[in-house]
Amino acid sequence: MSTNLIKDTVVNFDRYYNDGYDLVSVDKTLIDHLASYVLQENFSDAPLHPGLSQPDWDADYTNITPEYYEKQSKYIDILKPVIEESYYFDFWRTIYGTFDELVVSVNKMEKGSSMDWHWDGFDGSVLQLMLYVNLEKRTEQDGGLIEIGKAKDTLINDEDPFPHWSPETGLNKVTSEVITTGSLVPDNSVGIILNNNNPTLVHRVTPLLTDKVRYSVLLQCGYKHNWNANKLKNNGGQYVDPRSGNTVNINV
Repeated sequence: MSTNLIKDTVVNFDRYYNDGYDLVSVDKTLIDHLASYVLQENFSDAPLHPGLSQPDWDADYTNITPEYYEKQSKYIDILKPVIEESYYFDFWRTIYGTFDELVVSVNKMEKGSSMDWHWDGFDGSVLQLMLYVNLEKRTEQDGGLIEIGKAKDTLINDEDPFPHWSPETGLNKVTSEVITTGSLVPDNSVGIILNNNNPTLVHRVTPLLTDKVRYSVLLQCGYKHNWNANKLKNNGGQYVDPRSGNTVNINV
């Protein structure tokens, strides 16, 4: 497969660093290839998000198994050459090195489902590539928009050890006011690059108002050094607060 599937070559750095995202044009052959796998998956409900389901093999980053890597490999085989060879990503390759830890999530959303404001950076990834593989064209009236925003405060409580620290909800809770910087209708021809390195930059999915099922493929791009050093992952979702010695279990 050709690696010239991300057509843009210039990063809008102002938008990426100030607003939390950038947009790239995606070749149809890439989406068609992903869809051939997505539509064959067996999906199971995600407990924390009613109406949202994920492939049976999918898991939170603290519970990833060898089966996960095996099952996601078909997606990695498609997306890894895109990340490694598309000129668009040359800034990160040149300054930080080639992304060598790639993790895929596949989401299926049905009518009535949504996702609240959240930040996905606890796995140590740097950026995310969001792609859509929907069978029907979508409009703003369908809902299911992805909104990107800037949180005014990253701490829920003053003494929290980390930003957006909400172990009981899987570390995906944003309680402060969020200023929306972008609101986008899912479009198979447009990929969304999300800044996952700054906890003030968050995103959500608005309620889906149509019977049209919403499919997305999310690629987390990071580095093995960060992944292997991540204590939340290595401890199976447990955090020991060095200030008190108390152990906190993350609900994932």
